[in-house]
Amino acid sequence: MLQSHVCSNIEPDSFKSGEHIGKSIKSKLTKTSIIFIYISEIHEHSQLVKGVKSVLGEVNIIGNTSSCGVITPSGYLFNREGFA
Repeated sequence: MLQSHVCSNIEPDSFKSGEHIGKSIKSKLTKTSIIFIYISEIHEHSQLVKGVKSVLGEVNIIGNTSSCGVITPSGYLFNREGFA
């Protein structure tokens, strides 16, 4: 069965932002095969990935950056100090 989950945060610390993403995914999905992450250019990408993997273990991640925000189910998300 295909499952999906959308989460977002404005945590400026890259590792903590990744942890938040991992915890949110873990609380909603029974199995994670692949994650798509869109993050700000400000985040340290390797640290954010480490944060995700500290919660979920080894998981396939496809990522991209955005300098002007992302659209989520809750609306437009932007923060000059970082978003994911």
